[in-house]
Amino acid sequence: MNKVECGRIYDPSPTPDYVRILVDRLWPRGIRKDQTWWSLWLPEVAPSPTLRSWYHAHRDAYPEFRKQYLKEIAVGPQKLAWDELYRLANVGPVMILTYSRIWEHSHLPI
Repeated sequence: MNKVECGRIYDPSPTPDYVRILVDRLWPRGIRKDQTWWSLWLPEVAPSPTLRSWYHAHRDAYPEFRKQYLKEIAVGPQKLAWDELYRLANVGPVMILTYSRIWEHSHLPI
């Protein structure tokens, strides 16, 4: 597997050869879909709406969020999206992106 970086959508790419992939369930507010600076949007990689809402109300429960998110990505449609992400990472360097202000407390590190 090639290098995988994490960051916010506004962070610059480490080098131009990185494939930049947005992995948020919701489209970033105020950004037109025809004017993006990332290559791909994989919303299925993000936590389910139910888990996302729960975590939004329980920000101090990151360990439990992590546990539940790992369960989600082990099966179902999210697994297929993760398979695509792994395939892309095997082709070249990838930067996964989120709109979250603090990506370190999002689903990216998981």
